[in-house]
Amino acid sequence: MDMAIDQEGATETASADALHKRVYVAMSVVAAIRGCLEFIPLWLSEHDSLMQAVLEAWAAALRVEATPDRSSHLARPMLVEHVVCSLLQATRAMANPPALLFKLLEVAGRSSEIVDTSFVFRYVWDDLVVQWSIAKRREILGAFLPRLADNSVSDESNAIVLQHLINPMVATVFTLPNIALASSPGGAAASDVATLSPEQRGAELLRAPILSLIHQRGWQAHMTSGSQPMVASKASVRLELVQLSSILIRHASTAVADLRKDVIKFGWLFIRNDDIMIKNASYVLVAQFIAAFDTPPKIILQAYSSLLKAHQVESRFLVRQALDILLPVLPVRLGQHANEPGAAGTAGLPAWALLAKRILIDNSA
Repeated sequence: MDMAIDQEGATETASADALHKRVYVAMSVVAAIRGCLEFIPLWLSEHDSLMQAVLEAWAAALRVEATPDRSSHLARPMLVEHVVCSLLQATRAMANPPALLFKLLEVAGRSSEIVDTSFVFRYVWDDLVVQWSIAKRREILGAFLPRLADNSVSDESNAIVLQHLINPMVATVFTLPNIALASSPGGAAASDVATLSPEQRGAELLRAPILSLIHQRGWQAHMTSGSQPMVASKASVRLELVQLSSILIRHASTAVADLRKDVIKFGWLFIRNDDIMIKNASYVLVAQFIAAFDTPPKIILQAYSSLLKAHQVESRFLVRQALDILLPVLPVRLGQHANEPGAAGTAGLPAWALLAKRILIDNSA
């Protein structure tokens, strides 16, 4: 038995040594590839096997544990940096094809604990998110949304792309004033459409089939006919999808009005989530929904009551955001009429004010 254990340990040690050696050699090879890309920017795009080898070297680096006594201790972060920079060079040279752009973001996001990859996210924001036309944004959305149902794509990858590309890309359609419908042949944004209102830009972005894809891959895929959400993705993806939904309800409520029942079901189901960030982000979504659409008083009061009782420090900013959205519309949605006479001091108070008073009294007792 002891001999078998010793043999197994020796095999594991040999395997680890081989992996460390592979990382050390790969670092030199990818460094050479990075240098070649300076002169032949399309080299990786023209050789799929070379691209795959670079990505396999990166994956091997992630599997290696950082140990100071190993020769790969410094080679590992250097290899990761060379891979990230090589992918960025290739993505730029190819004018940001969606599949490669998504892979670049995944590599940068998963490598951020090993090396500084903030320059990738700055590039995505400065050169893409704030510059792209609506037509380009539709192309990116059309390429990304089917990935949510693709089992070969990890939830971690989808969450990174949602956080750093999709959600900012959708939000800036409404917040930046000079987003064009399409780009001119030379690549610059056409300027004759800058007068479109945010609502018009949103309607253009969500034209078929984009809104249908969001509905199917985002909202319907996470719901069942029962009372519990399907386990269709990890918490990180759910959180980003809730935030995407909040953006759409806030800025493009008219465009999504026909799907509002599924939107509120999606938000309400995740209010029951054990993850406190998803739970309170869902309250923000529900608050946006109440502000945009007529909502049954029972739902409004239940959401309002839960927000007033929330006490978790780590998500306090989300609770405050939800209340800032909800409070101004309570008189509109619930009315200013007085509550039925009851306990002393409650006569003349509307239901939402009475609820706040009761919670304050309970908490101070």
